[in-house]
Amino acid sequence: MVDMVVMVVMVVMVVMVVMVIMVVMVVMVVMVVMVVMVVMVVMVVMVVMVVMVVMVVMVVMVVMVVMVVMVVIVVMGVIYEGAEATNAAGGRSSGRGGGGRAAPKALLDAGIVVAVVADVKFVIHLVEEEPLCFMFAAGGKGGGS
Repeated sequence: MVDMVVMVVMVVMVVMVVMVIMVVMVVMVVMVVMVVMVVMVVMVVMVVMVVMVVMVVMVVMVVMVVMVVMVVIVVMGVIYEGAEATNAAGGRSSGRGGGGRAAPKALLDAGIVVAVVADVKFVIHLVEEEPLCFMFAAGGKGGGS
């Protein structure tokens, strides 16, 4: 009888010890998970920051491209005006004059078309490559609150 009681007490003690170890293990796991979560949040914030910087750089690049295109168009316009003035002053035959005027105008139109196509391609490429940019741009503020 006394042996039975001792056995039961021993078993209870072992079970208690196992339980405590289990609880400690669970706490450890929770701690690890918490640390991982914090690291993940920091990583996400870092990624968002990088995406924001990339977006700013992209915008600056687009502005630069637009500026260059504008300058090119203005220069082309000056050349075109110059050619026209030369033709008028030169008093060449209308056939030659027409040809002189047509070339810069065609180049100007081609330049505008190329610039527009390049911008559209750039935007499409952005949407394909960086959908996150547009998600943040569209719903970033709403999601944040």
